[in-house]
Amino acid sequence: MFSIILKQILKFKVHMIVVIIFWFIGGVLIYTNRYSLLSFLYHLTTDFPPLGESNPKKAYFDFFLPAIKNLEEHNVDLVLMANLCPKELTTTILKDQEYEWHFLKKYNFFYLDKSYLYAPHYTYWEEKKVYVLNSLNLLKEAMKYSFEIPAEITNDKKNILIPYIIQQIYRALCIPDEVRHVWKSYIVFLEMKTYKESLHKEDELPYPSDFDLDLLMQLKHIPKYEFAIKQYLGYQIPFELINECINHILCIDPPGVKLYLNKLLFIADYQELGNLFLNLAKANIILSKIHSDKNYLYDALDYYTGAKEFKTSQIDAYLQISYLFLLMNEPEKSLQTLHEFKNIKPRTFPQESFYYDLVYRTLTMLKYYKEADCFKTKFVDTIECKTIRSNF
Repeated sequence: MFSIILKQILKFKVHMIVVIIFWFIGGVLIYTNRYSLLSFLYHLTTDFPPLGESNPKKAYFDFFLPAIKNLEEHNVDLVLMANLCPKELTTTILKDQEYEWHFLKKYNFFYLDKSYLYAPHYTYWEEKKVYVLNSLNLLKEAMKYSFEIPAEITNDKKNILIPYIIQQIYRALCIPDEVRHVWKSYIVFLEMKTYKESLHKEDELPYPSDFDLDLLMQLKHIPKYEFAIKQYLGYQIPFELINECINHILCIDPPGVKLYLNKLLFIADYQELGNLFLNLAKANIILSKIHSDKNYLYDALDYYTGAKEFKTSQIDAYLQISYLFLLMNEPEKSLQTLHEFKNIKPRTFPQESFYYDLVYRTLTMLKYYKEADCFKTKFVDTIECKTIRSNF
C-alpha cells in the first residue's frame, strides 16, 4: 500500500511541490499578519458606525447597562477604590474635580457618585478589581458604537458621556493616565461629526486641517469639545516636572499638547486666555529640558508676553519671564523684567517667596553678592538692605 502511495506522489511530484511551497508561503504570511487578519475578520463580523456617526441605543442597552449593573450587583464604589490608590500612582497633572462636576451637572450628565462604603483597603480593592475590569471591557465596546448617549433613551433621563465613566473606572484601577487615549478618540469623533454635519450644509467645505478656523468656529459652540480637551490635557501644565518624564502627557504626546492648547486659545472664553498662554509657555520650557533644545524657550517667551496682557496671569507672566531669562543665561534681562514688575507689583501676592528667590538668583548671577544677600530666605534687616529691597 505504501508503494502505491509513493508511486502516486512521485507521479504528481511537481504538483505536490507547488502545493507545499504555496502552503509554506501562505502559512508564513498568515502567521506574520495574524493580528491584522484577526482584526479584519473581527470588523467583518461587527457593525460599527463610521467615524463621526454613532448608534447610542446599541451602546446603551447592549453594553452600558450591563456594565453598570455589574458594578451595582457587586457593590463596587469607584470613588473609594480611587481613594485607596497609592499616592505615587496619582496623575502628574492636577485634575480639577469641581470643574468636572460643575460641567456634568450643568449639562445633565450621569456620573457615578460615592456610595460611602467602608472596608479594609487592600482586601476591598483586590476583591472588586475583577468586576471593575469586566465593566471596563463592556464600556470600551459601548464606546465603539457611541461616545455619548442622549437622555431621552436612558432610564434616568440623564445624558451619558462614556469617556467620563471610563475615566472613573481607570481612576479606580489606579491608572488614571490610561484614559487619555479615550479622550483623544472622543475629540477626533467630535471634530469628524462636526465636519460631516458641515458637509450637508456646504458641499465644497475643505477637509478640516488642524487649525481650520471654520471647523473651530463651530466647535467653539460645543461645550463637550472644550471639556474633552481639558480632560485630555489635565487642565494645568506644572511649572516644573518633579518626577522623571515617563507618564507625563508632554512626554507621551508633545505635538498633541501644543496642538490642543492652541485650539483652546481659539475656543476658550476671554478670561481663560491668560492661563492658556501660561500653560503653553510652561509646556515649551519643559519640552526644552526634555529635548535639550533652546528654541522652545523663545516660543515660551512669546507666550509669556501674551500672558502679560491679562490681569489674571500678569504676575505669573512677569516672574516666569524673569525665570526664563535665567534659564537662557541672560541675567541682565531678568533684572530688567524684575524692575518692570515693580510697576505693577501688589503689596502682597502668593508668589512673593518665588519673587525674592528670583531676585537673589539674578543678583548672584550678576555677581552682586552683597546685594543678593539681602534677599536670602532670612532677610538681613540692615538699613542698607532695606534700601536695596525698596528698589524691588
